[in-house]
Amino acid sequence: MLDPEWFYSSTAQATAALVGFAGAFLLLRLQDYMAHWRSRARELASAQSAWASADLIVEAQERTWRKAAKGRQTRPPREQYVSRADERVCDEAWRRLRPLLDEQDSDKFPMELWVATALVGLLYTLGCVVPLLLLGSPNNSQQLLVVGLVSALVVVFGLFMLCRARVAFREWLKTPLYDRTELRFELQRIDEAEFEKRMEAEEAARKRRDSAT
Repeated sequence: MLDPEWFYSSTAQATAALVGFAGAFLLLRLQDYMAHWRSRARELASAQSAWASADLIVEAQERTWRKAAKGRQTRPPREQYVSRADERVCDEAWRRLRPLLDEQDSDKFPMELWVATALVGLLYTLGCVVPLLLLGSPNNSQQLLVVGLVSALVVVFGLFMLCRARVAFREWLKTPLYDRTELRFELQRIDEAEFEKRMEAEEAARKRRDSAT
């Protein structure tokens, strides 16, 4: 009868190749995500700085306009003090900044990374560790020592890469925001929520009128 241990040995070797391939793919995904989060954090900082600078210029012009209007019965034209070009620059900077703020506010750590890591760990355990422990030689204590050390290295390396990804993700979420940025963002979201409520109320009223007729 053929020695059945060839099956366990071959299974461990074949699964090790699959684990290596899957692990390499997972590492690439982790690197892609980390590069994306760091890039977005830099984009957010740059866009916020550009918008804040433009907004300060427009705000200073508006203060000058309000001071000039004090004590007068009729206000001078706003266009004399507030540059349309500066306002356009400010609005364009906000249009670049707003999607980044929305993304930062709603972003979540990708579930696929947790699932992929768990699946690779399960594949390694069932396909490599278990077959090796079922081999007849060397003795069980030696097998446990070698397999335990290798498994510990695999687990530590996997956790290290996940922790690095989590750090990059948290840095992206915690990219500092100016007070004026947070205030403008919050006020705009409140306005949008109120607009949506009005639209929903108008739509409901229209449906009631249509059903009544």
